[in-house]
Amino acid sequence: MSMYKHILFATDLNTDTVSVARHAVELAQLFQARLSLAHVVTGLDTGVMLNLAPQVLTEMDLIQVQDAHQRMESLVRELGETQLTDKWLLNSGPVALQIHRLAVEQEVDLIVVASHGQHGFFKLFGSEATDILEASSCNVLVVKI
Repeated sequence: MSMYKHILFATDLNTDTVSVARHAVELAQLFQARLSLAHVVTGLDTGVMLNLAPQVLTEMDLIQVQDAHQRMESLVRELGETQLTDKWLLNSGPVALQIHRLAVEQEVDLIVVASHGQHGFFKLFGSEATDILEASSCNVLVVKI
């Protein structure tokens, strides 16, 4: 019986995404697990974030979502043939809570995230990786980049 059956790679789609994604791919191959990819689009219209006007996105929001979708598709192409089974583009709410919700709904055993190794002043406010680690009810692998 495999230790992990479903791995979720939660990404911010930054320039270092491919190297961290390769870790997730290798783990999925090692454990013969499903591999899903998720990205939360941040900074959308405040009304949407607060559910004041659900499903109403500004033109700038739509551009941001389309850009994230294109970057996600580019990542999938760069990874080539993998065990990637699902792609999730989430567009509202705090990153850690959205990733946690998705992990619970999809019965994820392991979340893989990148850490940009923040230092000094910025470390005081935490990071998305730290927030995901604290919010998650499953194991989280933080890959330092």
